[in-house]
Amino acid sequence: MYLLWRYTHTPIWHIAVCVLFGYFLAESSIAPNIARLLTTAAHYLSGLDL
Repeated sequence: MYLLWRYTHTPIWHIAVCVLFGYFLAESSIAPNIARLLTTAAHYLSGLDL
């Protein structure tokens, strides 16, 4: 978040809202589904021959 604030001059309150949203999303019941989706996407992308 520091780099985002430092180099793009994002307002501090935008960063705070994103951090709080991420925290609440991680604590929600949908968090395991998001983790599974990201893991599947990472496995798919790592298997591509570019």
